[in-house]
Amino acid sequence: MTAPPPAGRPRVTVLSPHFDDVPLSLGQSLRDGTLSTCDVHVQVAFGRTNWTQWVHPTRSRARWIGLLRRYEEWRASRRFGYRWRAADWEEALLRWGDLDPDRLLDHRTDLSADPLLVELTDWVRRQGEGATSVGPPDLLLVPAGLGGHVDHRLLALAAAAARPHCALPIGHYEDRPYASHLTPERRRAALAEVLRRPTAVEVSGPVSGTTHRIVQRCYRSQMDDFFRSAMLADRRTGATERVWFESADVPSWVT
Repeated sequence: MTAPPPAGRPRVTVLSPHFDDVPLSLGQSLRDGTLSTCDVHVQVAFGRTNWTQWVHPTRSRARWIGLLRRYEEWRASRRFGYRWRAADWEEALLRWGDLDPDRLLDHRTDLSADPLLVELTDWVRRQGEGATSVGPPDLLLVPAGLGGHVDHRLLALAAAAARPHCALPIGHYEDRPYASHLTPERRRAALAEVLRRPTAVEVSGPVSGTTHRIVQRCYRSQMDDFFRSAMLADRRTGATERVWFESADVPSWVT
């Protein structure tokens, strides 16, 4: 399936595990790359959150932290030029009540029996059918699950399960900051979970310091040393933003 060029400005729906993932992973593309010429709608899956770098993430703090995170997303959407909505699933820290990073980022965990996978697969399919008021998109972008974060992997696996039932191309964007710290071997192993014949398309030039500064200012509650070191590594290596497709499904207008 190779999608024909859309008439007019392409409509792109980007599924984001959390607030911040789209500007982190596709910010340069939104500013002056492929997505800068598109009508972009972001749908955040895990809209209930209790994480910031400033306070311990207890369930009692989830309401006001959620309001803060929505404000940060609103600021980012104005700077990067997209519209957004949030679903109401709880992020992993809320579901588990557990802050163990080894569990949160364990890429070896078998998620096939996770009850959320069925719900998310149906959600992904509905986004591809145009569950928003603007109608069906020309392209659906989802995370690739790089780095092993359970919420990212769940959404990536849901998209892979929904792909046979969607009549539009689905691309997997590289999850930052996690992708910045991965070896090529780990990247290939993660992509193999969701794509049989992965083909990469660059959707931006090298990610700039300006883009990183905008992201840091929009998401101050999230910018710890892990985020900053990933950004520094990307600038040093001239990293670009990439989206991975099944080799037969790359839309001609994206390349």
